[in-house]
Amino acid sequence: MTAGVVGILGVLGLLALIFARVPIAVALAASGLCGYAALDGWGTALKMFGRVPFTLASAYSLSVIPLFILMGAVASRGNMAKELFEACNGLFSGVRGALANATIGASALFGAICGSSIATAATFSRVSIPEMRRHGYEASFAAGAVASAGTLAVLIPPSVLLAVYAIVAEQSLPKLYAAAFIPGFVLAGLYVLAVFAVAWWRPKWVPKVPAMRLGQRLRAAAGMWKMGVLFFFSVFGIYLGWFSPTEAAALAAFVAILIGMLTGAMGWRGLWGRCSRPPTPRRRSSSSWWARSSTRASSC
Repeated sequence: MTAGVVGILGVLGLLALIFARVPIAVALAASGLCGYAALDGWGTALKMFGRVPFTLASAYSLSVIPLFILMGAVASRGNMAKELFEACNGLFSGVRGALANATIGASALFGAICGSSIATAATFSRVSIPEMRRHGYEASFAAGAVASAGTLAVLIPPSVLLAVYAIVAEQSLPKLYAAAFIPGFVLAGLYVLAVFAVAWWRPKWVPKVPAMRLGQRLRAAAGMWKMGVLFFFSVFGIYLGWFSPTEAAALAAFVAILIGMLTGAMGWRGLWGRCSRPPTPRRRSSSSWWARSSTRASSC
C-alpha cells in the first residue's frame, strides 16, 4: 500500500476507535503504531514505539508546559481572574452586553497568564456566569460566552497548545507566539462584535446593567497591574532576550506565587490546595469557646 492509502486508513481507524470510546491517547498511539508498521514493518515500528515517547517526555523544553499551568493555577487562586473580570466590566460598563464582553476581555487577558483553554473556561464559569445570571442574562447565552471566550487561550501567548506543537514539530516557540498574538486578540474583538449583534437581535437575552461610576472603574482597572507583571515576565522577557521560554515560565510562576503571598490573596494553604476550616466544637466546650471558634473564617 502507498503512504496515502495508509494515511487514510489510519485516520478512519482513529475515528473508529474514538467513536468506540477508546481514550484518545490510546487511539492515537494505536493508529500511529499500525500505520508505521504497515510502511516499515513491525520490528522498526516497535523500536520507535519504545523510543519516541521517552525521548519526547524527557525533553527539557517540555518543562515549560507544567510551569505555565502552575502560573495559571496560582493566578486563579490569587483572585486575578475576578479582578480582570471587574476591570473589563468597568471598561464595557453602561452598554448592553457589558458582562458578556467583560467575560470575553477577561478570558483573553487571563489566557495571557494561563495558557490553558480548559482552565480559563473553568475559572470564568465560576466567576462570570453567576454574575450574568444574577442580572437576568439568558443561561444558554451566558454559558456560550464563557465557552467561546475560553478558546482564546489556545492562540494568545503563552498558549500550552502552541508549546506542545513547538516541541513535537521542532519549531521556534517565540515565533509561534508572535504569529498567534495578533490573531488571538482579533478573534476576541470579533467575539465582542458578536455579543453586540446578539444584544441588538435578542435584547431580552442580554439585559442592560447600570453603568459603574468613574471612581469604581479606576479602582477596578488598578487591579490589572498583576496581569501586566506576569505577562511581562512570561512573554516580553522572551522577546527581549532576557529568558528562554522555560526560564520565563519558571520565573513567571514564581512571581505569581510571590504576588499572591505579598498581596494576601493566597497563603501557603492555598498554594498546596488546602484551606483551613473552622474547628468542630466539642460537647464539653463552653459557649464562649464556640463563639470564638465559629467566627474564624476559612482562609487560603
